[in-house]
Amino acid sequence: MAMNDVSLLGMLKARMHWQHARQDVLSQNVANIDTPDFQPTDLKPLSFDGDSPGGPGGVLRMIETDPRDLQPSTSAMPFAQMPIDGGSLEDELMQVSDNATNFRLVSSLYSAGLGLIRSAAGGS
Repeated sequence: MAMNDVSLLGMLKARMHWQHARQDVLSQNVANIDTPDFQPTDLKPLSFDGDSPGGPGGVLRMIETDPRDLQPSTSAMPFAQMPIDGGSLEDELMQVSDNATNFRLVSSLYSAGLGLIRSAAGGS
């Protein structure tokens, strides 16, 4: 059984992918906040109802964009974006900080889950 076949680890991995994609969107918002008529966007919240990528019934599909790629990459934006009310630079930076904190939390939970499985399997 692969480590990612465990549903909790799969959900945590999907969450990390979502947080990474959200960081890209938020950084674009910060970079363009002073652009006239710029409409900031955000990702729709990740749902594990089976209809979303990475949910229990879903799979995050990997694609190869160039045969010279070392690893397959995800599509440009596998998660749905939505426009949000125009915010200030401070609001955007707070979202970036919250997103980074959440990513660290999820990645440490993922690492702990892998450690528990290794311990249960008799590994070091």
